[in-house]
Amino acid sequence: MEVTKVRFAFFFSFAALIPGLWANIAEFDDFWKQREEEAWNITLATYEPNPENVTNHLSYNVNKFLKETSANQTIDFEDGITNNTRRYLRGKHKKYTGPCMATNPIDRCWRCKKNWAKNRKRLAKCVLGFGHRTHGGSKGKYYLVTDNSDHDVLNPKLGTLRHAVIQKRPLWIIFARTMHIKLSQELIVQSHKTIDGRGADVHIAYGAGITLQFVHNVIIHNIHIHRIVPSSGGLIRDSEDHFGYRTVGDGDGISIFGSSNIWLDHISMSECHDGLIDAIQGSTAITISNCHFTHHDAVMLLGASDSYSKDKFMQVTIAFNRFGKELLQRMPRCRWGFFHVVNNDYTHWKMYAIGGSMHPTIISQGNRFIAPHDPNAKEPIDFEDGITNNTRRYLRGKHKKYTGPCMATNPIDRCWRCKKNWAKNRKRLAKCVLGFGHRTHGGSKGKYYLVTDNSDHDVLNPKLGTLRHAVIQKRPLWIIFARTMHIKLSQELIVQSHKTIDGRGADVHIAYGAGITLQFVHNVIIHNIHIHRIVPSSGGLIRDSEDHFGYRTVGDGDGISIFGSSNIWLDHISMSECHDGLIDAIQGSTAITISNCHFTHHDAVTNRLYASESEWKNWIWRSERDVLINGATFRTSGPLSPPHLKFNRKEMIKAKPGAYVRRLTRFAGTLNCIKRIKC
Repeated sequence: MEVTKVRFAFFFSFAALIPGLWANIAEFDDFWKQREEEAWNITLATYEPNPENVTNHLSYNVNKFLKETSANQTIDFEDGITNNTRRYLRGKHKKYTGPCMATNPIDRCWRCKKNWAKNRKRLAKCVLGFGHRTHGGSKGKYYLVTDNSDHDVLNPKLGTLRHAVIQKRPLWIIFARTMHIKLSQELIVQSHKTIDGRGADVHIAYGAGITLQFVHNVIIHNIHIHRIVPSSGGLIRDSEDHFGYRTVGDGDGISIFGSSNIWLDHISMSECHDGLIDAIQGSTAITISNCHFTHHDAVMLLGASDSYSKDKFMQVTIAFNRFGKELLQRMPRCRWGFFHVVNNDYTHWKMYAIGGSMHPTIISQGNRFIAPHDPNAKEPIDFEDGITNNTRRYLRGKHKKYTGPCMATNPIDRCWRCKKNWAKNRKRLAKCVLGFGHRTHGGSKGKYYLVTDNSDHDVLNPKLGTLRHAVIQKRPLWIIFARTMHIKLSQELIVQSHKTIDGRGADVHIAYGAGITLQFVHNVIIHNIHIHRIVPSSGGLIRDSEDHFGYRTVGDGDGISIFGSSNIWLDHISMSECHDGLIDAIQGSTAITISNCHFTHHDAVTNRLYASESEWKNWIWRSERDVLINGATFRTSGPLSPPHLKFNRKEMIKAKPGAYVRRLTRFAGTLNCIKRIKC
């Protein structure tokens, strides 16, 4: 639920003036004002000023669990699991049918005990992470849901789920049998509630979703939520002694609004109209664990507005979840707050996994990221900055070429791009490099050399007008191209110092032949060309300067080989499918900047730049012991030792590496719990 969406309710004449921050409330009366104030005070009281204490506690419990279980482990998870188990993990079976196994410390706290149904409230002692103080309805009585209907939202029927959740007293809500509940309107839950679906197969589907608004201390456990649609709004009872008019609902699976101490565990979620889970407007102290998410676009939104700075108090733990088939983005998408993403399994995404804006702190530890085959989506993180949908489609591979207005999205590009006279002032580019190659100016002190011939037949006496003739000159040169051309190099292209190869204004491809070699040279810029399908060269006599040639051995098939060279800048180069490396820098090479490049279809890691560095460079996004598979990359940012965090203390306990993720998340999603049988 994005707060910036405009909702109109014409039932009352003043409804169009209602601020978006009041969510679906059409009449913000004294009741809601008091609820909002109370909720905010709880948020401030709940906020953990030293979040590393919480992350440390979770990591301690994971390490303790694995240490204690490893000695008694009868099945080796990675190598010795049964065929039946493998079929389950790969989706061949919907439910695992083997012996009960608790595969993480939260589950071990209550699962695999035959008397779990008689001791349901033990669950409240099991939560870890920022929601660790959540105990739900454990101090109240049980409420048995016997009726799956939801016909009267103003005066809910006794025995229905809606009647249970509006009670003001603490309640532990359980279900008499398997049931499918189609909610007529959003289900507004009061504080101190546990919705516990164990022992039944409970689905909330084909209707409205669940709303936690200005409440605290709520557990939702072991239910299915799917195919949620927008609700029409109207008069809805939200407590025993209050009802009010609600506007149209967004169609979120679970909406957490201004609420704290929330634990969502073992929930299977898919196909909701808006988000699966949204937590916004000052919500904090949330743990989302052991859930299974599939078949959705925007999975999880944590903070909905760039202007709502109170979300800096948001603290969320996301642990032991499985992000599965047909997911696009937002796993989660974060703003402002502190987010601990630990030991989750990301097996599918189509755009990105973790996104953010407004300087959130994201600590990613021990996750497994299996990248999709799409070369434009290898990076699981997304530094979002408000660019247009058209641009996003381009950046995520929906369009091959961006066709919108010029945008310089980082300081290097801003130095020269989006200026109409760039072609008349090409050498301005030499002032734009940042990083360790910042002293590189290429051929800016020399004349222009126009490449007019794409041939490369004579490597011993190169023809005037060819690229090879240009690069062997000993004087500084700024090399440009007369037209679009494909150059198939017969042998490696050995470049002299003080050169710029500038492909702007033409579509220049070096392909299907040898690559470029920078050996014992300095001060070279290569800019805006395509290098792909490079193959090993045969070697032989090759001219490397105006006054020297020599015998070269067989080339490796690198795209660009930097050997004993310095002050090198590679910028805006598209590279793919080279026989050896795309870029190799070896033998004492230094002072190199590689920027704005796009790498695809190779066994090296891929990368794409699509957000302003100035927007995200100081955000604390840390990746520790994650497993990155199939070309996945994780671009970290922020200081290595943030002054307000203590993650480098010697006593800090490291999260378990991503190699353990399949084990830790093995039973994410709803569980098939049967009374008197281990769950």
